[in-house]
Amino acid sequence: MDRTLQDLRNAWRQLQARPLLSLAALTLLALGLGACATAFSLVNAVYYKPLGFAEPERLLQVFERSPSRFCPDCAVRVSLPVLQALQREGTGVARIEAFVEDTLAVEGRPNAEAVAGTLLTPGLFRTLGVQPAFGGGFGDDSGRIDGVPGVVLAAALAERRFGSAAAALGQPLRVGGIEHRVLGVMPDGFRFPEFSELWAPLAVHRSEGGVEQRDLTVVARPLDGVGESAVAEALHGVGRRLASEQGEAAQDWTLGVRPLRDYFSEGAGQFFSVLLGAVCLVLVVTCANLSGLVIARSAERRAELAVRGALGAGRLRLLRQLMAEHALLGLLGGLGALLLAQLGVRLVRLALPPEIPYFLDFSLDHRVLAFTLGLGVLSSLLFGLLPALRASGADLRGALAAGGRDGLAAGSARARQSLVVVEVFLTVLMLGAALAMMLAVVNQTLRGRNYPIEALQQTTLGLPGPGYAASGARSDALARLQDGLGEQGIRAAISSWQWLSPEAGAPGAGLAPLRGAYRVAPGYFDALGQPLRAGRALGPADLDSGQHVVVLGEALANALWPGQSAIGRSIELTLEGGRPIRHEVVGVAADTRQEDYGRTPPRELYLPMREPDRSLTLQVRGRPGQALEPALREVVASVDPDFTLEPLRPAAAGDTGRWQPRFFSIVLGSFAAMTLLASLAGLYGLIAGAVAVRQREFGLRMALGARGGQLTRGMLRDGLRLSLLGGVPGLALAALLWPRLGGLFGGQAGSMLPLLALALAFALVVLAACWLPARRAARIDPMLALRGE
Repeated sequence: MDRTLQDLRNAWRQLQARPLLSLAALTLLALGLGACATAFSLVNAVYYKPLGFAEPERLLQVFERSPSRFCPDCAVRVSLPVLQALQREGTGVARIEAFVEDTLAVEGRPNAEAVAGTLLTPGLFRTLGVQPAFGGGFGDDSGRIDGVPGVVLAAALAERRFGSAAAALGQPLRVGGIEHRVLGVMPDGFRFPEFSELWAPLAVHRSEGGVEQRDLTVVARPLDGVGESAVAEALHGVGRRLASEQGEAAQDWTLGVRPLRDYFSEGAGQFFSVLLGAVCLVLVVTCANLSGLVIARSAERRAELAVRGALGAGRLRLLRQLMAEHALLGLLGGLGALLLAQLGVRLVRLALPPEIPYFLDFSLDHRVLAFTLGLGVLSSLLFGLLPALRASGADLRGALAAGGRDGLAAGSARARQSLVVVEVFLTVLMLGAALAMMLAVVNQTLRGRNYPIEALQQTTLGLPGPGYAASGARSDALARLQDGLGEQGIRAAISSWQWLSPEAGAPGAGLAPLRGAYRVAPGYFDALGQPLRAGRALGPADLDSGQHVVVLGEALANALWPGQSAIGRSIELTLEGGRPIRHEVVGVAADTRQEDYGRTPPRELYLPMREPDRSLTLQVRGRPGQALEPALREVVASVDPDFTLEPLRPAAAGDTGRWQPRFFSIVLGSFAAMTLLASLAGLYGLIAGAVAVRQREFGLRMALGARGGQLTRGMLRDGLRLSLLGGVPGLALAALLWPRLGGLFGGQAGSMLPLLALALAFALVVLAACWLPARRAARIDPMLALRGE
């Protein structure tokens, strides 16, 4: 122990003896480890941080799966009949509860509003192991008070509507046209499953549903002593019985389970895999630079090590001392990385959309601390081991005889050159990957819309109340709303989403099943500014006509009938819970990519809005200079003051399906820039070190008549040679992966001309990095360089 402390004290003195070199090494290591710590904080938030439930590792999600009717690896939510069967038959192995997210209309004073809510079964909170901070939760009777169902509020909603959480308890609240009483208020910040502010009983708001309506997320907690495999086996038996009872609708559908955390992290695996791969490249380049500095430093210390060896220090003792220096360097670099990671996490948070799931906490915790410090020590030891072995096992007697003037030995120079080649290779590859991703995102964002989104504002309109349950009531209200908007000069594209039954199959050979369609009000395409490629738009006559018509997106029409007109043809669609119906194609519209960013090509179709839903999406634009939101609220209130209207937001900001690729490209581009800086620092350091070491040689050559320009060109030639050795393979691999990298999120990077331009720009930057230290070689005074001879 005493010897270890002595080694660490000696290591600290060595760092102090060469402050500039030590500062450069610490800065490089802190940058590389800081990038790793930032990336790991994202992974930690999604995969490792507790979800805030009791024993979260024992919570499971129950899902349905159909290899033939949906997709082999898709975990599909569960229908209401299946949930009822699970609760009836599956209680022998686990507690079964369910929830579904929904936008709920909260009526009454101080104002009606649309709230992100969750409908749940009464025992869900007990199964999760959470409870309200004020009041109580749901009982088996849905928390009824004098026959009135209960509701639980988020702390923010309780304060917004009642002034405080305590004041909300027992108060009446009309939700979705049904009277409730407030049972409890959840702890501050709790918004399960992601954004909810209100929790209401599922049975009160949904008493029926077909087996095809799979939208319930089912949560299971195994009973004591029961494992996941036993739950899966029991559910498999329930699934077989359901298939025999429900006939064709349930055929080829099976039940499965997975950890509940997988539900919350679904879709993030590919993103984080590529992100961690990019961070590893940053760390490898950084540590390659660090190895170069260590090699240079070891070469400078050959005389010192030779003296210590002559005084009796064995190779193992020298190796221990050198490794102690590297371990201390890694520990200090890890501490600096934690400071940089704090800044990195803040920048990452700025790149994310304003609203993210409540459970995502990117703050640094003990896991990030242990990961960063451990990785720092491991990296410095791993990449410092080879230089330490070389330094401790060198010909120290020869070095002592030479007085240490040979400086950077030929072997050390070759090792540093090899590291620079690896750096350049990884840098070019990283820059190519980042460029492909960025171009794909830009192409999707700028070219994927086909309509002017910049001037559009978007909101959600809720039509609550029992008065709108009767057939035709919502259609009449929608007609009055459109008339009022027209009088105010507001153009509104009104739509909702209609799920299609996955059992309907694919619309054509080689195509996957369609997921859904837009139900649009008359004037939708004109108000949106979405051009028609052929045929006509959907009009008022299509609402009352007995004929079923549809407008297809351009890409879908071309996929179904390549090189032919789609107008007048028919396509069979099955609305969820309904029967197959033939629809005549009356128009083909330009693609917009409003849904499914990653789908290439988009597959969009539009149906007439015969009977509006209770929740509608409005995309509106007004006259120049018009105060749009007050005018819109005035029109809505004139139709019905109980209608709920969310605040207006830019339509582009509501494009939430695109945040992941945007965020990914920004982060990857940032890491690529870090890799570029580290690589250029390595090149600069190599050339500068070579100039310093070869100072005597340059002085002698200039004394014999060589010109400064010749020396500069020679150093530039060496630097460019190393850049080509690493850059050409990196560029070739980036070109080979260009289409795949661009299509990572369904986009297209397009032509490889930008990649060639990037290679040219990189060559110019490398030339500058080599020229600055090479210019010093031309300014060496021969007398000063040879004075020591």
